[in-house]
Amino acid sequence: MAVQAYRDFLGRVRDATDMVRLVAEYVPLRKAGRRHSGLCPFHPEKSPSFSVDEEKQLFYCFGCQTGGDVFKFVMLIEKLEFQPAVRMLADRAGIEVPAFQRTDIPVDPERDALLAIYREAASFYRKLLRHPERGKRARQYLKERGLGPATVEALGIGCSPASWDGLRSHLQAKFPARQLVSSGLFVNREDGSSWYDRFRDRLMFPIVSVAGGIVGFGGRMIGQGEPKYLNSPETPIYTKGENLYGLNLSRDAIRKAGEAVVVEGYLDFATLYEAGFCNCVATLGTAFTTSQARLLSRYANRVTVNYDPDTAGLSAARRSVDLLLSRGFTVRVLQLDEGLDPDGFIRRKGAEAYGASLAAAPGYMDFLLADCMRGKDLNDPAARVQALNDVLPHMAQLENPAERSGYYSRIAEALGIEDDVVLEQLKKALKVGKRALPASAMSSSARAGGALAGAAVVSDAEWRLVRSLVESEEARHDVLPGMSEEDLVGLATAEILRALGEMHREEREPTAPALLDRLPDGEPRDLLTRIVFRPEPPGSASEAATCLAALRRDRLVADRRRVQKEIDAAKAKGATVPDELLARKMQLSRRIDDLS
Repeated sequence: MAVQAYRDFLGRVRDATDMVRLVAEYVPLRKAGRRHSGLCPFHPEKSPSFSVDEEKQLFYCFGCQTGGDVFKFVMLIEKLEFQPAVRMLADRAGIEVPAFQRTDIPVDPERDALLAIYREAASFYRKLLRHPERGKRARQYLKERGLGPATVEALGIGCSPASWDGLRSHLQAKFPARQLVSSGLFVNREDGSSWYDRFRDRLMFPIVSVAGGIVGFGGRMIGQGEPKYLNSPETPIYTKGENLYGLNLSRDAIRKAGEAVVVEGYLDFATLYEAGFCNCVATLGTAFTTSQARLLSRYANRVTVNYDPDTAGLSAARRSVDLLLSRGFTVRVLQLDEGLDPDGFIRRKGAEAYGASLAAAPGYMDFLLADCMRGKDLNDPAARVQALNDVLPHMAQLENPAERSGYYSRIAEALGIEDDVVLEQLKKALKVGKRALPASAMSSSARAGGALAGAAVVSDAEWRLVRSLVESEEARHDVLPGMSEEDLVGLATAEILRALGEMHREEREPTAPALLDRLPDGEPRDLLTRIVFRPEPPGSASEAATCLAALRRDRLVADRRRVQKEIDAAKAKGATVPDELLARKMQLSRRIDDLS
């Protein structure tokens, strides 16, 4: 298909996608003038620097310098290559994707093949669950756990056969063995003679990405055996620390509630979902990670952590609290009565009792204080000091002095220590804690950003010229026909200006998103986004002409400087200065005078 036909297709997808509505599915936004703003999903921040321009259909973060159009946003937020991002938005808009591949667009056949294998595996497991005989025991187990047909269907729950090759036999007829072996659904025998199903005789929970693709499975043993839970290994489509179980179903409820409940297990999530607590997610056999916190921050800024009350659960809760606080969340911690997990609590005491406990969940500082006091003899002065030292680093993370002050007397009273002593020790903790920005924060910001350190240097005249040409039809009419390739030499914006000239000759309006389609990935696209998000008023034809003249003069002055250096070098050697150099210098001087 012709390049322009492909661009027209991209234009249809873009026009059918509301940038603000798309971004709002991931980032809470508020109207700010003619734009919408929110916390950047690509780097940690507590004050909004992320902006979406509804008119231009672009996004940009003034903090980490990340920006682009709807395709770039989906690529970054869903970690997709360009082609899958286009496909995702086309499907969302109900636009059929033409049967062609553009040669300069990277595709990932391995990823597509793995997604197809996992879709087929999930279908196989669901069909097995519905089988009158082979799925009977799994259905009975689900019934005993109180999960109804609607929840089972919504979660796509299935079951795996007890045999060693049930899934393998089913998939071998549809996919090459090489792809199946790399899928993570099978295990190689130690002697390398063959491979067999990883999941056997288990209740199967598909792990679905926010984009809607099945990327892994969690398997719960139905009968006797270990391990009780078995998770998919990491593959090219699945990284456990970057996904949250159930978020594909719960994100709208989380956004509506403004709060997420984080639990540990698949059945915890399923039971909460069945009971009507739909704003929940579960971790995936790993400690809560920075990536998961960043993912959750797209939908809410409040979190209640409800982990198992055993030693491992308490330790995980402490780590999660600190991590969530570092992302700017308001955090509560729910510890259920009688050492029960969410699944066991609801089955024993009911949804109403769980709701009451959830509503009464204490703030994170109360949890941490109780945790730091646990197991200590507070009649011993040394134990009280140790408890204080344990809780102060967490308290020092509070940015708001008023919020910190609310805990002085409570900590002092709980530990039997004078208020003044607590305050003095807190001041010391604050000095230690704020001595330097953590290296992890620096690295994550740089990774997210395409930060200014590596950005091209753009002169004032350059960005004003581009801004004027993008926004003024009169400027394009007056300036672009007279612009030559010579004018672009050495300019950071050369690719942008070439694309503007090309679109003008084709009589196509160079909207910022359409212009992005003409630019190669990387700095040219990032540079254009930065330019159009500058706060200055739109440029004019006269400004464009003035800027172009200034750039021409700067280039000529630089050329004359180089010629003069050659002349000076010849004189220093005692050689005769070539006539062509002197003529070149004179010609450049005349052209500079004409532009002055």
